[in-house]
Amino acid sequence: MSHTSPEIPIQITYHSQRSSTARIRSGKIVLRISNLVSRREQQRHIDDLLEKMMKEWGKGKEKIALSLRSVFEEGEILLSTGVDYRIQVKKTHNEKCKIQKIGNMLMVLVPIGWREFDADEAELALWKFLVKDQREVLKQRLNDLRVGWIGEEFSVVRLREVMSRWGSCDKRRGIIMLSVKLLLVEPKLLDYVCVHELAHLRYADHSDLFWNLVSQKMPDWKVQRKRLRGYE
Repeated sequence: MSHTSPEIPIQITYHSQRSSTARIRSGKIVLRISNLVSRREQQRHIDDLLEKMMKEWGKGKEKIALSLRSVFEEGEILLSTGVDYRIQVKKTHNEKCKIQKIGNMLMVLVPIGWREFDADEAELALWKFLVKDQREVLKQRLNDLRVGWIGEEFSVVRLREVMSRWGSCDKRRGIIMLSVKLLLVEPKLLDYVCVHELAHLRYADHSDLFWNLVSQKMPDWKVQRKRLRGYE
């Protein structure tokens, strides 16, 4: 049974996990199907997930919440910076949940006393880890975007766990602040916010001069701004 229409792109990949998952990402429905079950079971997973995601797709105007809760079941997290981490949960004698990085593997070390997995605490620990882990990666991305476009430089990049805005720029002190949630949006949307804040190094307001500067680097910035508004 088909639940899709030709206008909706579908991407299906297979992974070595018992569960199958789905999400809307980069303008398409992405399914990650378990290869540890039979083909008949795989098809059932695909049909069930597509039916669920088609309903989400149809809502259209509802904002997408950027959360890390699903990565503990999926066993993987792909960031907008291009970094791809595998996720593994392990019980330890720690009193609090901690994240340990081993190569491209993130070990989620949870207290052995947990009777049930506390997704809220694990998600908080992972956000805090990403704030430190991705700061230099984002600094390099900002520098790459700046080269050959504007001469103004920034001195500090701060990644915040909770922000009411996607980003901000202190032109006088050369400080750019970004929301850590940008790590979960599409790469083009991350670049839009970076370009926006870099342009504030020259113009503090949103004058025509500011938007003209943004347009030089990203002519379709209006499209990206509209798409970013679909997230929360």
